[in-house]
Amino acid sequence: MKNKLLTLFLALAASVGTLFAQSGTCGDNLKWTLSSGTLTISGAGAMMNYSWDSAPWYSYRESIKTVIIEDGVTSIGSTAFNNCSSLTSITIPNSVTSIGGYAFGGCSSLTSVTIPNSVTSIGNDAFYKCGSLTSITIPNSVTSIGNRAFQNCSSLTAVTCEAVAPPTLKNSAFDGVNKSIPLYVPAQSIDLYKAADQWKNFTNILPILDVAPQKYTITWQDEDGNVIKTDQVAQGTTPAFTGTTPTKPATNEYTYEFAGWLPKIQPATKDICYTTYFIPTQQAETPVYTVNINGENCSLNINHQDPEGAVITVEAVADECFEFNQWSDGSKQNPRTITVTKDASLTAEFNKVRYTITDMTEPGAGGKIPFL
Repeated sequence: MKNKLLTLFLALAASVGTLFAQSGTCGDNLKWTLSSGTLTISGAGAMMNYSWDSAPWYSYRESIKTVIIEDGVTSIGSTAFNNCSSLTSITIPNSVTSIGGYAFGGCSSLTSVTIPNSVTSIGNDAFYKCGSLTSITIPNSVTSIGNRAFQNCSSLTAVTCEAVAPPTLKNSAFDGVNKSIPLYVPAQSIDLYKAADQWKNFTNILPILDVAPQKYTITWQDEDGNVIKTDQVAQGTTPAFTGTTPTKPATNEYTYEFAGWLPKIQPATKDICYTTYFIPTQQAETPVYTVNINGENCSLNINHQDPEGAVITVEAVADECFEFNQWSDGSKQNPRTITVTKDASLTAEFNKVRYTITDMTEPGAGGKIPFL
């Protein structure tokens, strides 16, 4: 009976206490005041980090309905407002850069929160088990979100993340959240979120159309550093080279096939230069063939050592009293061209020229003497 009376007395004391202003310090230069269900944090600098039940207003936590953090406060301490089960509204100023672990964990009546564009990190369990939270807006300043930060926020109907580059999510950041709810992100970053660890588990990623895309310069160059072209690409968009496919001249030893760009092309998050990459293929050694060109009754005796595919021109010039007839392969072209494809031998064939002499020594005789 005594224990029941003591419990009732403490509960009544806490209720009565909130009707009158309660106050104290919560940092080197910070003050807290609780009046009529509104907890106000004022001053300049970082808030203290607390253990589970050591925040000075912890005994009044169930009567706190509104938290106002004034401009000048730079951090929200760990477990600062945990299990404030009646808390429905939070005001966070642009001076705050970090939200500590379990800062609002278990605030089961909290329905929405807007984090200012000054916060860079959200701690472990920061909004753990805020079961009435229906929406959350994460600004583009946030780069990391801690373990279980929004775990079991089972009433969320939408998440908005304005960060162009997806913030790093630690383990289980959104476990217990329906992954089919809309995740609104910058339009140019949809592919990034679809590929990012844990963010990709959301199946309904939609654009925030009023976020202006940041653009980056993409430079395409050859292996010698000569610029082929440049493009301007919105952040989150995967660049694509639209020019003529690059080539590299063959050498005596190698031919080159274009294989892509280095480094591997990724969605744009900064100015970057991509360099051509070629796969070399060693040239097969070109065979060399012997082509022998000769013939009797002419000035022709040639031995050619030529690579496969070479084209040579030959001409058979007959000795006196002979005339060209044909080549040994039947061709009658002279001069002629030959494309070298194998060892070969060609012989020029000639006919002796025959003349007829008419003897005019005896007029009227008309005799003819053949001349051989």
